[in-house]
Amino acid sequence: MRIAHISDLHIARSPTWGEYNPKRLLGYVNYRLFRSRLYQEQIARDALERLMVTPPDLVILTGDITQHGLDVEFDAAHQLLSPICESGIPIIAVAGNHDIYGHTNQLRLNRLLEHLAQPAMPDRRGIYRFPGVEVLPLSQGIPTPIFFSHGLQRSSDLRRAQELWCDPPNGVMRLVCGHYPVIDPHGGRLLYFRGLRQADKLVRFCAEHEVAGYFCGHNHKRFCAPMQGRCVQYAAPALSSVRSAGREWVSVYECGPELENPRDEGPV
Repeated sequence: MRIAHISDLHIARSPTWGEYNPKRLLGYVNYRLFRSRLYQEQIARDALERLMVTPPDLVILTGDITQHGLDVEFDAAHQLLSPICESGIPIIAVAGNHDIYGHTNQLRLNRLLEHLAQPAMPDRRGIYRFPGVEVLPLSQGIPTPIFFSHGLQRSSDLRRAQELWCDPPNGVMRLVCGHYPVIDPHGGRLLYFRGLRQADKLVRFCAEHEVAGYFCGHNHKRFCAPMQGRCVQYAAPALSSVRSAGREWVSVYECGPELENPRDEGPV
């Protein structure tokens, strides 16, 4: 099974006056002054068009779909990703910190995530099942104050999979996806104000349940790092980043029970 991993699209639109809050105001100023030069939607569009030349079986999108968490940005993201959806390829997506800048858009966010995942449907524990592969998406985003962008690993989300995954994997590769890395590119942990709180719970869960790969984003860099047990962390770059254009694009992995870990086919 070929799985494409993308992250951090940062689809941006200007907020209207009624959509501003302190977090969005600071984020919009930062975007206009700095990020608008670093993240361009056309780069993400070109990368996805390149990916669809040889379509994958599944796409995993690990958060920061939008820049300010606006409804109009979610609509633009839906349009950007529609060629993949119309091809019948499911997109298993999780929210990033930028997707919950506002406190009133949770319904719009959930609708987008559900639409992208069709035609695949999770079981009652939230696990998506494919031939030889099972995927558990994790919701790690929480509202944070200004200058903070950390997440939280909730124990309840991990308990959902424990009953099903209590036995060793038999003819299946187990994958988990979230927004936040548990290991930075240098082998340490992300800073307190932008890392994943209670990350040790996720690390132990992946080791105990023989998870083969943890897919994430947030750091805007493409790298992999071994975790405890057999698990390997795979971080994707910002898909819309000018620095990624023509070099890293979309990461594609071959996954299945015959492999110890997802096999990196290299960037598209």
